[in-house]
Amino acid sequence: MLAEQGAAVDVREIARRSGVGMGTLYRHFPKKEDLVHTVLRRDFLKWAESARQAAIDAEDPWAA
Repeated sequence: MLAEQGAAVDVREIARRSGVGMGTLYRHFPKKEDLVHTVLRRDFLKWAESARQAAIDAEDPWAA
């Protein structure tokens, strides 16, 4: 939802589409910023791992 609507997305919609209650959402992410931070960190780590693996797999170090 963050990718679709950006950080302005309503947390009630996030909870609804995730199939969890607002209490559950707030228990894990007390502030909306905590949720955004977690999502961005996960995506960045996935991107960094992909880049690391591409560098390992590259035959030409300069291209890596």
